[in-house]
Amino acid sequence: RDVEDVREEEEQPVSEDEKEVARLRIKVALLEDEKGFAELVLEGLEGELEEVRERCQAFEEDNATLRDALADQKQKVRELAVEAVAKEEDFNQRGNTAQHQAALLGEARAAAFSLKMELAASERREEQLREAAALHAESPSKELGRER
Repeated sequence: RDVEDVREEEEQPVSEDEKEVARLRIKVALLEDEKGFAELVLEGLEGELEEVRERCQAFEEDNATLRDALADQKQKVRELAVEAVAKEEDFNQRGNTAQHQAALLGEARAAAFSLKMELAASERREEQLREAAALHAESPSKELGRER
């Protein structure tokens, strides 16, 4: 039946207005198809845009986490620098103290050596005085013995 209707329409003369209406209907159908395609593309782009927004949000969160971690690391570096300076000062102080103690030990050793030398010299003088006293003691005895 449809085929017959089409044949009948083909056999009937078509006016220019009818031709224009047919062309406009075709244009409307094409525009509706394009509109449907554009809507599909728009939906796809909106989906992609939402994915990009989610990735941006995740990136911002990661960035905030990294900034916090960097701030923590900077704080730790500052603390370590302060600790290093304190240790260096302590080391220098101990070094100075050790140098001072070494100098005092050297002075004490020199003084001990000097005292040891003086003691040895004193002992030699004492020995010499004993010998001299012994010689002197023998000499008057001999002189007294002669006189007798």
